Amino acid sequence: TERFNDTNKLVYWPTSEDYTNQTISNIVKMWHSQQSVWDLMKQESANSGKEYETVAMLRSDVLFVTKLNFREIPPEAKSDEPFVVVPGFASH
Repeated sequence: TERFNDTNKLVYWPTSEDYTNQTISNIVKMWHSQQSVWDLMKQESANSGKEYETVAMLRSDVLFVTKLNFREIPPEAKSDEPFVVVPGFASH
């Protein structure tokens, strides 16, 4: 991974000083894993001829205490384009 010349920080660094190189590395690994899963889903869809109407990417270590409605289209989304649903955390 590329680093700044005058610091030990990685090139892509958030504005918060609370992050460490390990934190950033873990975030990049998470993004890579999500991309790999997404690519696998697209490959399986192409191989099987099935199209996914809804895809949920959830964490296995999170307990959702309120109902998740994946069919509800957010007001700012256009119904003919892909969109992301983010649950209202702690709004129960």
